[in-house]
Amino acid sequence: MIHFTRYMIIVIAILALITVAVMYRTARAPHKKTNVSSSSGVHTDAKSRNVSIASTKASSGEGIMVIHETDTRSTINLTAGTQFIVNLGKDLSWQLAFSPANLVTPVLGVSLHTGAQGIYVATGTGTVKLVATGSLICTSGSMCPQFREHFEVTLDIRNTAH
Repeated sequence: MIHFTRYMIIVIAILALITVAVMYRTARAPHKKTNVSSSSGVHTDAKSRNVSIASTKASSGEGIMVIHETDTRSTINLTAGTQFIVNLGKDLSWQLAFSPANLVTPVLGVSLHTGAQGIYVATGTGTVKLVATGSLICTSGSMCPQFREHFEVTLDIRNTAH
């Protein structure tokens, strides 16, 4: 009877973890964009998932592009020399990788707002894949679901505006 009770506790704990992971993932699922939003500057073609992000005004007044988690699996058109922020949110710990890395350079010595992973500048021309992996931020000693969130966009960098 004792072994059966322990088994049931383990099964219930596993089901609870799966439920939490599914609920978290469902709440964070990217929403498909189907229209043009003039207030955010994001223009979307729902058929091709091609995204062109127009400059938005940062708090300092200078134009800067923002890439959000909802832009996943998109193509983003940039002009060489354009600065952009990767802002995937603060709920996960994100690891970013650009490939090839030599076409994008991080802007150092700037403070980031909560949820932003970095400010970058497109320093060359060509096609760059930005791949990011997000994992839960868990407190030490607590049970934590071990799933990863995948984010990927293609940056199409050209010398002139698209």
